[in-house]
Amino acid sequence: TEDIRLLMRYIYNQEEFVYFDSDKGFYIPKTELGRPDADSWNNNP
Repeated sequence: TEDIRLLMRYIYNQEEFVYFDSDKGFYIPKTELGRPDADSWNNNP
């Protein structure tokens, strides 16, 4: 079987601020700008 990994990156003003990694199963903030979104999306599936 094949393993599939989903990486979904969110970019604002040419800077990645949060991403989702299906191997980890949650959103990960890359900057302080992404922290509120990641916290919200991780707590409200």
